[in-house]
Amino acid sequence: MANDEVEIPTGLVGKKIAPILEMKSVGLTMPESMDIVKRIDQDESFGAPILRTASGRKDLSAWQEKHSETFRLLQRPRYVATGILPEFAFSSARDAYVRNHPVGDFKKADWQDDSKCSPEFRWGEYRKAMQRTSELLPVANEAIKELDQLIFAPEHCTEGGLSYDDIDLFGRLRSVTIIKDLVLTDKVNIDPIIMLMTQLRCFVVCFLLAGETTDFSNRWLPTWITCQENATSRSTMQSQSEGKKPQVLAALSSNVEIA
Repeated sequence: MANDEVEIPTGLVGKKIAPILEMKSVGLTMPESMDIVKRIDQDESFGAPILRTASGRKDLSAWQEKHSETFRLLQRPRYVATGILPEFAFSSARDAYVRNHPVGDFKKADWQDDSKCSPEFRWGEYRKAMQRTSELLPVANEAIKELDQLIFAPEHCTEGGLSYDDIDLFGRLRSVTIIKDLVLTDKVNIDPIIMLMTQLRCFVVCFLLAGETTDFSNRWLPTWITCQENATSRSTMQSQSEGKKPQVLAALSSNVEIA
């Protein structure tokens, strides 16, 4: 789903939000990542639950808060640096993201006020953030080493096994893989979680092929294969994508590094 898409999520749950899970066969439509994870994990038709309850650890949330600004400055400019990520395939989607996600010391209301921060100014701040990579990357690498000391094992961050702690933490860490030269340690290892997320995404695609939908929508998932920024309109890309649904499996598990 394009980052500036409003009609699809609003039609499903009354507001712009993602992700959204819609299971037409059981009359279910629901937003919120953790709620969706819980709904699937605890559905006995898929087997016994595999996730332990969240531990309530404060050290992990404290780490995230401590280093949020560093990773924000590194990640946000990279999300919109190219159109390679499907939700940012269109320039309007990238513009919408930049408008809604400040970088630097700005209040969100001021950042979104065109009389205070023009679109050109906001993009300029994103470029400045990207130019700080050589300064911020060593800080981020030290933060990863610090996190390594908080992780119980490569397979799960909290003693006892895979839990909602992992869904929260490693779901966020997957985003940092967009930062080239960020060094992940043995325990800050997102490969097992990527495997899990890839399996979940394939499960979502199976829903699509079976007639169920998610926030991605049948109209948009296939365009992940050919989402290049050019003069092609969204409607044209949509029509070009017809009949290519199985191909989307190859596009779902890729990670992207942007220097």
